[in-house]
Amino acid sequence: MNKETYSTLSTELNKEWEKRVNLPFSNREIITDGVVNFEKYSRSKYKISWMLKEPYDNYDGTGGGWDYSELFPLDEDLYDKFKLNQPTFHPIIYTTFSIFNDFVEYSEMDWIRDNHDMSSVLYELAFINCQKLPAKGATVTDFTDLYESIDKNGDLLKKQIKLVDSDILIFGNTFELYRELLDLGNESLINNGSSDYLIKNDRLYISSFHPSQRKIARETYVNDIVNCVKIWQTQKQNII
Repeated sequence: MNKETYSTLSTELNKEWEKRVNLPFSNREIITDGVVNFEKYSRSKYKISWMLKEPYDNYDGTGGGWDYSELFPLDEDLYDKFKLNQPTFHPIIYTTFSIFNDFVEYSEMDWIRDNHDMSSVLYELAFINCQKLPAKGATVTDFTDLYESIDKNGDLLKKQIKLVDSDILIFGNTFELYRELLDLGNESLINNGSSDYLIKNDRLYISSFHPSQRKIARETYVNDIVNCVKIWQTQKQNII
């Protein structure tokens, strides 16, 4: 798929989302998401989607009316931009940087604060939230809202996932939300440390904690996800 085709299909799908989700006189508007930068995403070593819950905007649960890709302008230092969002975006950067750089261990990577260029891996990703409106609880998620959104808009979410067409889908405490939607209802996950994984039809599904989690060390979080990718890659090579 080329950039023009993706852009056309994505725009059409977002219009469907807007008709479905935006309500007259509402103080919450859709925050669309998907591929951050199609050219970089399509040329990346692996096409990766981070499958998350819902976007945040204002602290009172209002806002929206923008696209997730606006968080990643090409003309800004993304480290400076995301210093205040380190709990979420830094684990994503470390994990993705490792996957794109021969599975380098967390302990062997630079600190992002010392190597701002590491943040550029964000341009090569897709981000998909199962609920597209600003979170009502600001920074606290009510899973009832998420399941209701999937019940109402699961068909559109499924179209988006198919359009983005990722090789690797990393779920941040969201796998059970997406399981039935992805026709994975009867599939068993394999444990790999703090993460679980599933390989089906050459795709890798990784179920882990949300990137902002505080239950385990960041090093463990990153390395366990990366090891799932290493296992998948090794299996692919053995088949070939």
